[in-house]
Amino acid sequence: ARTQGMTIVSKDADFSARAMLEADGPRVIHIRVGNMRMREFHAFLSREWPQVCQMSAGARLVQVYTDRIESID
Repeated sequence: ARTQGMTIVSKDADFSARAMLEADGPRVIHIRVGNMRMREFHAFLSREWPQVCQMSAGARLVQVYTDRIESID
């Protein structure tokens, strides 16, 4: 992902841990919303995705929770 300039989007905590340890690693969007029905999940991401993408452009890690979105540079 890093060599291609891509962002990893995952619910797996291993990717966010790696993003914290490697300053030159790929950007990561960590979805931390727990279990949801697919329809609820899609509606949630559709609503929040523009802000997530905006934050991801300037951060190496974005963590998405149901009640907030955090970024780490």
